Amino acid sequence: MKTHYISPFRTDKNIGKAINDAINDLRCNDEDWIVHVDQDVCFLRPDSKKQIEEILSSTDCRLLGVMTDRLNGKDQLHDSLFSENDSIQHHLSIANDCHDNYYGQVKEVKRGPIAAMVMCFKYSDWKSIGGFKENNIQFDIQFSDEIRLKGCKLGVMKGVYVFHLYRMWSNKDARFDTKHLEI
Repeated sequence: MKTHYISPFRTDKNIGKAINDAINDLRCNDEDWIVHVDQDVCFLRPDSKKQIEEILSSTDCRLLGVMTDRLNGKDQLHDSLFSENDSIQHHLSIANDCHDNYYGQVKEVKRGPIAAMVMCFKYSDWKSIGGFKENNIQFDIQFSDEIRLKGCKLGVMKGVYVFHLYRMWSNKDARFDTKHLEI
């Protein structure tokens, strides 16, 4: 098993196509993991990716995300709260707390999607559902739904916390500001 980290980009904002193209450029085996990381994510601990790879080698979940500070869904938010705090020191403290108290733990997500900001999935699952939907800003929600429909578990790695800039520039409620994603 190999783990491939990707962070693709397209100026036309077709994120689903960007991810699909990046994966098609890889040399993957079916059991390899893909870890998609958004451009606006910051890993705050030097051992975060080590923890991710340890979890990927032993989990029964087929789609995983991480904990964060800013996101529309609550399953991946630290304390289920959307944060307006932009202090990296504040978020480093949370990352250390998550690491110390939840290292290696995965919480199953029964209903909601896994956000694409950091999304880990098996190459074979991506291939079997035909990749990500293109020209659609809800590509990660649709991908999560399709993985779940296959009977696979979704989970969040509770010990891995990232700072997610997520629409910090927005003048309105950032959770619902999708203008930057619109094609």
